Amino acid sequence: MIGLLRGTVIQTDFRSVLLDVNGVGYKANLPLSDLGQLEAGQKTVLYVHTHVREDAFELFGFLKEEGMHLFELLISINGVGPRMGLAFLSGLSPNELKEAVASEDVARLTKVPGVGKKTALRIILELKDKFEKQLAQMGASAMGDKGIWNDVASALLNLGYKKALVDKAVEKTRANHEADAGLGVLLKEALKNI
Repeated sequence: MIGLLRGTVIQTDFRSVLLDVNGVGYKANLPLSDLGQLEAGQKTVLYVHTHVREDAFELFGFLKEEGMHLFELLISINGVGPRMGLAFLSGLSPNELKEAVASEDVARLTKVPGVGKKTALRIILELKDKFEKQLAQMGASAMGDKGIWNDVASALLNLGYKKALVDKAVEKTRANHEADAGLGVLLKEALKNI
């Protein structure tokens, strides 16, 4: 099994890279976000997942080890193959994927081409606990920030303000204040922005 390739980029196309490793050309499929960072002549290191089937031997490469681990988690789920795993990592950053799963955001997951509601729910069911723990370990993660802003919005809605008005007020407050200012301060500022 190939686990890592270090070499020079020969060429890229819309889904793969051809990498020269000591005179041998390896073709690996990459997420679009990683492909966009590569150009011909550039030296790079790819973390590789080798996918072997009866009729194919494919390499899936990632510029970061975290991308490869997420890919392997995704394809371990029944109904999620390598192409769909790559589509997830092309459409969402690792943190966006973790947040979408941890917050059970089915709508965000189904925006990935080829992903239906059943697949999104299966992914959430199988990965939610893992991602929640990872996000919690990150300390003041985006998820924690999201929680305080949800609390501000909820408080304003409970005061009787319309959702559209609340969303605008929260966004304006969010642009000018850090989440760690505290719920009381943020709520006062959001009220000023209504």
